[in-house]
Formats: sequence, C-alpha cells, structure tokens
Amino acid sequence: PVTVGEEADNDAYDPNVEEVNKDHGTPTTEEDVTGAVTVPDYPSEKEQPVNTVDNPDQLPDGNTPGTTEVDVTVT
Repeated sequence: PVTVGEEADNDAYDPNVEEVNKDHGTPTTEEDVTGAVTVPDYPSEKEQPVNTVDNPDQLPDGNTPGTTEVDVTVT
C-alpha cells in the first residue's frame, strides 16, 4: 500500500497581512500587529492559528515617522 499524508497547514494556507497605520505619538501594540494578520480560508472547525510578535522591541513607539517591519509567527 501507498499512503499519502495530508498537506501541512503552513503549506496549504498563506497568511494575509494588512497594513497598520498609527497617528504620530501613538505606539503600536502587539495586538495591533497580530490583529492585522489573518489566514483566509482556514477551516473554522479546526483550532484557529495563533499570531505572535517575534520581538516586541521591533514595535514602533509612535514618535519616529516611517515604516517598520515587525516579524510575526503564525502557528
């Protein structure tokens, strides 16, 4: 017999990231960032993915204008 396993979720579903925009002086929170990451078409009957900011020190303090990349892990 030949058994073919199921496709891993990280291969089957790609996360979608929305941009987070904050007013000057307003720091960005982990919740702002993790809330901007979704996994479209992920089956609702499965345990939902958890988004975690890898390094909270990457979060902008709101005082320096510009764009900052913040790494997030989806598990």
